[in-house]
Parts: sequence; C-alpha cells; structure tokens
Amino acid sequence: MTARRKPGRGQPRSQGYVCDRLTYLPSALVDENAFLSMTPDRGPVPSFTRARPHLPEPFWAGHKGAIDCYWFAWERVFAHLRRALPANGFVAPYLETAFEGHLFMWDSAFSLQYAKYGMRAFNFLRTLDKLYCKQHRDGYICREIDQSTGLDCFHRHDPAGTPEGWKMEERGLRN
Repeated sequence: MTARRKPGRGQPRSQGYVCDRLTYLPSALVDENAFLSMTPDRGPVPSFTRARPHLPEPFWAGHKGAIDCYWFAWERVFAHLRRALPANGFVAPYLETAFEGHLFMWDSAFSLQYAKYGMRAFNFLRTLDKLYCKQHRDGYICREIDQSTGLDCFHRHDPAGTPEGWKMEERGLRN
C-alpha cells in the first residue's frame, strides 16, 4: 500500500509517494544546491516595450520585413515570460516553454540558445532555476514539470525521465 503525502520544498516531487524515501541514494552534492533553499524571486517580468532598448539592434539596409520579423520574435519571447508562483514552487521568473501546461527541460535549454542574446533585458538563464529548485535528493531532475503545480510528470525511475545530453547543453550556456 502506498501512502500519499504533500510534497514540500526539498522533498521528492515525483508522485508524492512515501515509498520514494526507500529508493533514494542521497547525493552529497545535492546539499550544495542553493536553489533548494533559495528565497523565491516573485518580482515582475519586463514587458517587451521596456526591454526593447536593451535588445540587440539589427541593421540590414533594404530588409525592413526581416527586421520587423526579428522584433516580432522578441515580442513573442517577452510575452512568454512568467513569474514564479507559490503554487508551482519555482524560485525565479522564467521563459515559459510550456506545451499543454508542462515545462520541458530540452525546450528550456534550446530556447536559451537564442534568448541569451537578450540577457541585458532579462536574465533568461534563470529559466533553468525552475529545474534546479526541483532537484531530488539523489540528484534527479525531471525533464517535464507541470507548470501550475511544479510536480514532475515522470517518476525518476522512468528511463525517459531525464535526457543525458542536458549536462552538455547546460555547460554550453554557462561558458
């Protein structure tokens, strides 16, 4: 029989089952994860209008349509910025990469490949914080998280739970 419990900060979030405690091999490195105890930043996110002066200004004579498309793309990016909420337990504002209400690790990482050019307007790298603050005691971070509740969409023993390439993607963003 499996008992349910309410997940809390720093506790397993997969399905909220007590039996998770029996299968964890705690990692000492998780104790160094500052995101698990970080005070959440619930501040507002910038609008596109406020951010635009801080974004790279393209110049390409005779290509107004391409320039307009460039600005439209940035406008859409800023329309997808979200605040961290108590209900989802995220610790920082982030770029929403949700599909059907779920945030995806890979989508977040790939989105940062272009968003990094707008870092003077918004710290897009903090998008990864929504993943780090959900790390389990054994180091596991789920690849898909429910945006409204902050709960994992895969159990940590699911082979599709976290892709291996994540480490390489993260390293490229931080360098």
